[in-house]
Amino acid sequence: FICLLMILPRHTMNAAASNDTFIKMMNQMHMDDDCVCFLVEVIAKHHQNIIWEKTIKNTKDKIRQRRIRRVSIDEFYSIVTSEEDAFFQICMILPTVIEKVLSAKNEVQAPEDTVYTELYDTSRQYGMTDQDNALLLAMYMLGFSEYNGFSKMIR
Repeated sequence: FICLLMILPRHTMNAAASNDTFIKMMNQMHMDDDCVCFLVEVIAKHHQNIIWEKTIKNTKDKIRQRRIRRVSIDEFYSIVTSEEDAFFQICMILPTVIEKVLSAKNEVQAPEDTVYTELYDTSRQYGMTDQDNALLLAMYMLGFSEYNGFSKMIR
């Protein structure tokens, strides 16, 4: 049973927020013996499901609790859906969903964005010339190379 869940891009918590979150999770552990808490990192360095441990201020001692976990978002989606590559599947379908939403509603317009152009240019460095898939490859190369399912994108 998941009791407390934080979903964050990497490096968005300062030390105080990190400590506060960890303490909240420790408190939850004391109140509920069946609870597992997750700090879900949207852009982690790699696929992970590890014990989150904190160093005690001004010491080298560490606090750890096996039911307080740091997980990459692909691992979290895998846990909650029982599909190993669930996050990959979402990433693959998202451009199609966005396209359908934008084409179905005349009042919804995508703003002019140079990020897409920059990502497309980056993807061309890896041999991708199909503009429809360029964004996916760029996203893969920038952040998800070790996540479940993304190795399928390598040509």
